[in-house]
Amino acid sequence: MTTLRIVIRNYADFENALHEQARLFESLNPGTLVEIVSVSIHELHDQALTAGGLRDGHFDLALLVTDWPKRLPPMPFKTSAPCTLAFPSPIGPTHGRHRS
Repeated sequence: MTTLRIVIRNYADFENALHEQARLFESLNPGTLVEIVSVSIHELHDQALTAGGLRDGHFDLALLVTDWPKRLPPMPFKTSAPCTLAFPSPIGPTHGRHRS
């Protein structure tokens, strides 16, 4: 089984929304487990960036608060390609129209 580990700020609305999306993603991708790690805003910065959690593979993704901290240190690694994680709609594409 493949595990996708995501670290986020511990805020109930973020957690609830992401857990719902993660369960949908898992149902559409058998064999993939999404693990959401919720930490304080200070721990988020420390664990993901300062302690190297993203660099060393402890976390695969981090949802960082954009106004905290004011300055981020340069990342000591380069990515090979941009990555987008998309959660498909359970009702399918609407092509700009609302379904009734």
